[in-house]
Amino acid sequence: MYLTRCKIQRYPLGNGKYTKQFNWLGKRNNLGQIYLTRNAGFEPSSSPHHDWVNNCLAEINNAFRWKKPVIISSHRVNYIGFIDPANAFRGLKELDKLLSEIIKQWPMVEFMGSDELGLLINS
Repeated sequence: MYLTRCKIQRYPLGNGKYTKQFNWLGKRNNLGQIYLTRNAGFEPSSSPHHDWVNNCLAEINNAFRWKKPVIISSHRVNYIGFIDPANAFRGLKELDKLLSEIIKQWPMVEFMGSDELGLLINS
């Protein structure tokens, strides 16, 4: 029922050419599925020296300023440590900082999964 997508998605046409699809929160496809567009990123394992916490907080602030829900893109690779246990430690530590700061800056914040947000948009 719900598809999480980037705002701009590229699809290959062949011969090095692409087409773009523009998505927005609440857009429906021809099957009636609702797009949930990501508007914040948190990927601490992709670039450990980047300030992911403050970057994500700025994106959250921007979404809230426009009265939009925040959909954070974050992959499980940021929190696993099978190959490198330090990766899990760093990722979880950064996630804890992010969540603590979100609660501090926006005490009325409500966390929910994509399915819950989709139901809310659909109602």
